Amino acid sequence: ALYRAAGGVVGNWVLFAAGTDNPYNYNGVGYNSVPAEPRAAMLGYDMNTGAWHSFPPLPRESMDHRRLVTAGDLLVLVGGMEQHQTVSDGVLLAPVAEAMAPRPRH
Repeated sequence: ALYRAAGGVVGNWVLFAAGTDNPYNYNGVGYNSVPAEPRAAMLGYDMNTGAWHSFPPLPRESMDHRRLVTAGDLLVLVGGMEQHQTVSDGVLLAPVAEAMAPRPRH
């Protein structure tokens, strides 16, 4: 689902954010020789119900993370890798309430 995503715990949720669907080595190129593309996806496992949920995408795509942390009411991802295997020194911030808002059902 999300390889090299950021993972962390917020309340009763285990969250996985960003990452890619193409497993890769240290250089961002997949084991299948195709460059991995970062994603902005966020998934969560509700420890109270045992159910998985999708959340709205993050503000931008990123991969190659190890940890998702919170600071006040923000989700924080530091560094990582962006499009075209570009290493990032950026910080991705997303308000917890917005990031974890339920997705409307169609």
